[in-house]
Amino acid sequence: MKLTSSRLQQTLYSSKIFFYYYLKMNVLLSDTSTISYVSNLNNQVLTNGEQNSEKESKKAINKLNQTLKTISSIEFEGRLPGSLGWEKFLEYILNRLNKPNVEGISKNEHVKKVSEPSDSKFILPFLNFVDSFRIRFKNIVAKITGTTYPDKIIIFTAHYDHLGPRAGKYFLGADDNASGTTCLIELIDYFSVNKPKHTLVFFFTDGEEIDLYGSDEFVKFQIKDVIDINNILVNINIDMIARLNKNLTWIGKILCPKIYPYYENFLKTQDISFVFKGDDPDPQKQTEFFVNRSDQWHFYRKNVPFVFFTTDDNNFYHTTDDVFENVNQDDFTKVYNFIQNFTIYTDNLLQGNDLFRPVVPLSQKTLLVLENQPFKHCFTK
Repeated sequence: MKLTSSRLQQTLYSSKIFFYYYLKMNVLLSDTSTISYVSNLNNQVLTNGEQNSEKESKKAINKLNQTLKTISSIEFEGRLPGSLGWEKFLEYILNRLNKPNVEGISKNEHVKKVSEPSDSKFILPFLNFVDSFRIRFKNIVAKITGTTYPDKIIIFTAHYDHLGPRAGKYFLGADDNASGTTCLIELIDYFSVNKPKHTLVFFFTDGEEIDLYGSDEFVKFQIKDVIDINNILVNINIDMIARLNKNLTWIGKILCPKIYPYYENFLKTQDISFVFKGDDPDPQKQTEFFVNRSDQWHFYRKNVPFVFFTTDDNNFYHTTDDVFENVNQDDFTKVYNFIQNFTIYTDNLLQGNDLFRPVVPLSQKTLLVLENQPFKHCFTK
């Protein structure tokens, strides 16, 4: 999750020292038909889940949590962009993506200008500044082409970067956001075998903790002449899902009002409860506006409908205690299973149709308030 102002200053200061050393060493259906249209889909998701044997389920749970444990391990040092741990993580994830039916996306001329021969087909590099240092970041993008609607896209986003080493300590970011990164990797494993109807794009963003760098670059430059943004039917952003507490938070219900009615009955079939908050566009309520705090922001600004899944406030946020040992593995498994079911349901629901547009635009007054207020993390107390 994006930094607060004070955290950002600390990050820039620490990054300046780290990067200096490192550089020296060296990614339509009408509303009235909603209920009748989606009512036949509920059993399909449940049936898919019931087909798994207990043994297979345990194996999948162990695999899911092992992935989270690995990504948040000391080996990757908290995945600070440009660090040695970040480089090791790139090797790990590229190995996980190297499987049948998983492709990269084409690189346009903008991306080619900053690419290196060693860059994988999944890597979309870009340059940006951390303090006075120009740093090479790396977005990671994979796709699974749809069998029925290959030109229509469901795009997932999750940032993989975190705070990394500083002052002799490691900020490993198990919840923030090794959890979202794990979710995308495991979804890729599932849908590479169980092919979707729509094309699924999995976008692991870099530089999110600094200022949503990766998603900004992707939407403005990296998909130009490669993906028609109007073909993106929905963005599903996943950031911090490893500590459920009581509820899974759904952000986007107000700004994307056409989405929720399609899922109201489906949600009743899921073993999880929800709270809806964080996207009230009233300028008087901007202390509770969370949409510009994570990667869905730049998609929303381009009229792409979104759902942002995250979990409740916790005391481990941006501390050295955000480690795998403090994750509730059962809750994390529950959230992942829901998101997988949500994806299956969405893939069956859309049928190539642009059901969720238009989004509710923000007023100039609201945008002005957002630009001028000090940044506060969405779950800052």
